[in-house]
Amino acid sequence: MTGEAPQPEDILASTRASKILAAALLALAVIPGLPVATEIWFDGMASVLDWPALFNWFSAATLIAVGLALRLLLAPQLSGADIRFRDGGLEADIRRLLRARQQISLGWAEIAEVQLSTASRSSDVIALILTTGERIEVPTLFVQPGTQQCLDRLRKSAALSGYVFDPARGLNLLFYRRQVWTVVPAS
Repeated sequence: MTGEAPQPEDILASTRASKILAAALLALAVIPGLPVATEIWFDGMASVLDWPALFNWFSAATLIAVGLALRLLLAPQLSGADIRFRDGGLEADIRRLLRARQQISLGWAEIAEVQLSTASRSSDVIALILTTGERIEVPTLFVQPGTQQCLDRLRKSAALSGYVFDPARGLNLLFYRRQVWTVVPAS
């Protein structure tokens, strides 16, 4: 065993919102599904051809709600981020609702700044500014740990790779706050 400290725990997308929405969809599926189920229970499958057209709509609504619930439970969230720490950097899989999915692998030498933007009534955003000027945003609303825990894990991974977060500048308004750290080699 080497004497190196382990990398911090990975930052993964939260599945809590998906589980709550899936449970709500399954509960809503009962409303149109109950008349259909009782009709089949008491009259058998032969009655499917004789039932009113409204029951077809009930069946479709039930199937759609159950299908969406299963999709929420079995597939990754549409919004969120998975950040996996590795020696010398990190790998990120960032999913935004209306943007293309980003899968990136970065070394700490490629990251120039880390920014935290906090606005009232909005989710926090951690942005990684690369040395090329590209900005990679990680929304913290749909990740497991809170914003501060995400920053602590980023700091620890950088420190294990020989880098530190040096406070650079910030902006503090009544409803908006931005903190910026420059990523520099530890001296």
